[in-house]
Amino acid sequence: MTIQERDFSVGIDFARALACLLVVVVHISATDFYAFGPRWWPANFYDSIARIAVPVFFLISGALVLIRDEPICTFYKKRIGRVLPPLIVWSVVYAAAYPAPDVAAADSILNIIKGVSSGHLWYFYAIIGLYLSAPFLGKIYRASSLFEKRIFLLFWIFANCVIPLFRPLLDFYYDPRAIYHLEMFVGYFGFLFMGAYIFERSSIKSSAVEAIVCFIVFVLGCAMTMWLTYRFSFKAGQPVQTFYGYLSFFVVVAAAAFFKLSLMITAVPRGIGGVIALVSSCSLGVYCIHPLVIDGAEYLFSLESNVGSTWFKIPVIASVVFIISVILVHLARKIRFMQRII
Repeated sequence: MTIQERDFSVGIDFARALACLLVVVVHISATDFYAFGPRWWPANFYDSIARIAVPVFFLISGALVLIRDEPICTFYKKRIGRVLPPLIVWSVVYAAAYPAPDVAAADSILNIIKGVSSGHLWYFYAIIGLYLSAPFLGKIYRASSLFEKRIFLLFWIFANCVIPLFRPLLDFYYDPRAIYHLEMFVGYFGFLFMGAYIFERSSIKSSAVEAIVCFIVFVLGCAMTMWLTYRFSFKAGQPVQTFYGYLSFFVVVAAAAFFKLSLMITAVPRGIGGVIALVSSCSLGVYCIHPLVIDGAEYLFSLESNVGSTWFKIPVIASVVFIISVILVHLARKIRFMQRII
């Protein structure tokens, strides 16, 4: 069965929609994680699961752009044109909503170019770099054999995930990536390659056993992220985010397993499918607007103090913020020019 013979739209939409919700969970969990008090464990639990969100976005991008061969100018016009307008507009919005003290308007504009605007907008800068490399990476991907693709991914995982994992056990200043000049295999671009590979291999009909294995790998990846964060944080006496990194080995493994599971979803009830598709179409806007909604919801409803247990507080607040954000974005997208920025 070829890729063209299967419809992956449901799986892609599901992965994108859930990843968008998990981005909100990451930001809701952050307050309690850094507090390092009695509410730290629930924050660590939810954050460890939600850390797959951005890697899943990268994997989706790889699945959609590397397999298809497009003229480079057409590709840049289409992809970069989708990223720049929201980056510029939302950078201005957040600069106005959260003005830095003693920063002139001209400096605020310069900060957008320098990439020091609102924190969560870093994703746009990253995706611009990935899109610039994608036409060339796509040619490598499409010209490679299955074995060569696996070797490339092994080198990328080794350079980005394995070496950093064991560096604390070695001399901290010893970095094999610098010594052997492995820069070619360092960076988020490997997620594009991995996403295309998982997408391509998913063209073969998946079995129940494969789904169970992927689910177990996903759970183990999240559990290891949680446990290692706990061990290193309590040993240091303060929150340690090392294993939350998007290139952390267990985050990468969990994200890959989740994406593979998502692509196994081929059909859902029509009503549910419509909701998933709607949320997926609003994901960019939700990503951009949700910090404003978090602050607005807290100001209006005082959810932080009105919801008791942290185990319930994080999913409740995340769900409320997510639903409000989706509604706002969906309504805003009915205005034509708003579709370019959300």
